[in-house]
Amino acid sequence: MSKRHVALVLAVSACVAGLGESVKANEAVNQLSLEPVYAQDSGGKPGMMGMLDKMGAGGMLEEAGIVVGGWVEGSLTYSTSAPPENIITGRAFDFEHEDPTLNQAAIFIERITDFATPWDIGFRIEGGYGADYRFTHSNGMDFQVDTTEDNQFDVTQAYAELVVPIGTGLKVRVGKFITPLGWEYVNPTLNALYSHSYLFGLVPYSHTGVTGTYMVTEKLSLTLGFSRGWDQSLKDNNGDALDVLGAIAYELDEKTDYYLNATWGPEGEDSGYYKLAIDTTLSHEVSDQLTLALNAVYIYDANGSQTGEGANTWGVAGYAGFALDPDSMFVLNGRLEWMNDEMRAGGFDTNVYEGTAGVTITPFTGDELASGLKIRPEVRFDYAHDQVFDGGTQNTQWTGAIEAYFKF
Repeated sequence: MSKRHVALVLAVSACVAGLGESVKANEAVNQLSLEPVYAQDSGGKPGMMGMLDKMGAGGMLEEAGIVVGGWVEGSLTYSTSAPPENIITGRAFDFEHEDPTLNQAAIFIERITDFATPWDIGFRIEGGYGADYRFTHSNGMDFQVDTTEDNQFDVTQAYAELVVPIGTGLKVRVGKFITPLGWEYVNPTLNALYSHSYLFGLVPYSHTGVTGTYMVTEKLSLTLGFSRGWDQSLKDNNGDALDVLGAIAYELDEKTDYYLNATWGPEGEDSGYYKLAIDTTLSHEVSDQLTLALNAVYIYDANGSQTGEGANTWGVAGYAGFALDPDSMFVLNGRLEWMNDEMRAGGFDTNVYEGTAGVTITPFTGDELASGLKIRPEVRFDYAHDQVFDGGTQNTQWTGAIEAYFKF
């Protein structure tokens, strides 16, 4: 990697560090999609745990610290240009024009560990069925027999945790877990908008390996570990080589958090096929109604360009969420994004931009169970310097979508 590439990486990180969180580093929830901007669960034991409690099993699970839950999501996306073969260019999951979709039907069981509890043991197993899971399979855990099916099954997470009593506590995680990179998630209940950013498509979905997280202070945590590679699990594509994962999470104050995540290692059969990814995010709660976030991603791929040489891809996305009422029945969400994708093989070979505006509607904010229903219409505009949309005939693209999920 040349000095020029190193300088570019440091510049991207420094710029965003000066502005302010990627909640993934500590696996907290996206503040734009949950409290305080979104409605909180209204007391009691909502969702799956409430139903298990009524069946007599909830108390036993609660005593053991185990939580069971899940979600179901469906959507419909429309492009004003009726694109060729009904494929909307550049989207991660919402690429099918006028196709009612079961995106995800997921369930999880977990026990969350506590740094203050020595030798505390936890875990999370998460899996689902739906159209989105066509794209999230990791190598060696792609159990789907017929990969041509629109709806497929995937185990998105399966890991165990142990808190070792070293200093303030060292949390060790082993298994398959979601990537710490990026602001957005595969899990739709943790996102502010239905459609995903371009930056979401640059980073992996998961890693399989070992990480350790240490709380240096009450406000600063460090994470370091290794994995088999981007979306590699029981098998890998890099000759059993490992890549390195690292993260820094820092709470600047009660309303502002900063995160820096990175991964570096071989990501292909060629031993020289190394990738570096750096992701940095700042989140600030302006008020009980308004939350802002800024996310930047930089990728260096040693032989990922059209010519087989090094490729640099980077971009920035800004987010805003504003609750229109005290109960957060209506929340406005917005995203503005730019990505430079001029070198990456299989990319756009140009600069792309997008702006998305949506509203999250929680029809039953006061109901313990029904408050898990969210309805999210949105409008999105994409622009590129060159004609990359609609089969390479347009440099603009308008889409609208309506999505709903129920979290239980």
